[in-house]
Amino acid sequence: MEHIIKFDLSMPTVEEYNMRRELFESADYLINLHNSTNASFTLGHNKFSHMTEEEKAGTRGLIMPEYLLGGEQVELSEEKNGTSIDWRTEGAVNAIQDQGQCGSCWTFSTMAAVEGEHAIKTGELLKFAEQELVDCDGLSAGCNGGSMALAFYWLERHAAILESDYAYTATDGTCMYDSLPHT
Repeated sequence: MEHIIKFDLSMPTVEEYNMRRELFESADYLINLHNSTNASFTLGHNKFSHMTEEEKAGTRGLIMPEYLLGGEQVELSEEKNGTSIDWRTEGAVNAIQDQGQCGSCWTFSTMAAVEGEHAIKTGELLKFAEQELVDCDGLSAGCNGGSMALAFYWLERHAAILESDYAYTATDGTCMYDSLPHT
């Protein structure tokens, strides 16, 4: 019941309630099983705990164009690596965000990489607008999925816009790139 209230869920039929309860109980079992181990992290419930795998898949939006799947794989040498760096503690990572029901994970990973790179180079952590990519990157499909590689291609040709100027709406919208300030 707590989960239903916390995530403001509506289940119009007894059948749907029972199905969602089964899914939640299954997730609860796995969470408790994991948390009873000595793992370095714990799990907890979230807004996905009552969803089917198909519903969860509908919230993910990575699309890998076929021409990006081929090619030569590069293996980096571990010999040249120094000590590890936690970029979160170095101020190069913004807070976690929620993409909502929009399949825009590709925009969040792209912008997080660009934000981190900018912070490492300049010492200033900015928050760039994922909505810019959702609305403007015509080679990807907005909330229906996209590719980080194609998003980087967009950003090579267009300046990133700050999230404070182009708020995330978790919906496909009209590109406002030309009417907003660029960094």
